Amino acid sequence: MGLLPAYWRRGLATEAADAVLRDAFDRLAAPEIVAARAPTAKVINIMDALKKSVQQGKGAAAKSPAKRAAAKSKKTAKAAPKRKSA
Repeated sequence: MGLLPAYWRRGLATEAADAVLRDAFDRLAAPEIVAARAPTAKVINIMDALKKSVQQGKGAAAKSPAKRAAAKSKKTAKAAPKRKSA
């Protein structure tokens, strides 16, 4: 079924998907989530919103263990002083 039209375009499906991702990473300690989508405009919009959330560092997917580790190593690499060649 789905949401009644009166509740469309409010971000509810995106919020629900983000909550599922957060639960998978936090409670279940999933290392990653792989998603497949139905080729409908509504589903594509939700997946795109989640992707933008990840790219902006927001949402549950951006806080996955793999993303945290990658961000930490990136910060460490930036913090290391550069050596000048002689």
